[in-house]
Amino acid sequence: MGHSFGGAVARRREIDPLEIPRGLLPGIGIFDWLPQTGGAIRIRYRLLGDNHTRAIQRNLSGCYFDDVHAPDTVAALLAEYAGILASGERAACRRQ
Repeated sequence: MGHSFGGAVARRREIDPLEIPRGLLPGIGIFDWLPQTGGAIRIRYRLLGDNHTRAIQRNLSGCYFDDVHAPDTVAALLAEYAGILASGERAACRRQ
């Protein structure tokens, strides 16, 4: 699902939206990985491009995964993104 592009995962302060090529913006997704007390993790959609909004007919920017997805989907996404974070590399995926 994820494809590595090499390099470290960017921190929030390291991302300048003005430096992202305009052609990529409609398909971009940026997520916040938020550790909770007790070891739990919540993921929030920080930014989803227009292609995402058109595909699902809703803008999920600012929403938490567990507020908009079924528990099994949240668990699968947490596992996928935990692997990406553990690798320390940038990743991309395509969903249908």
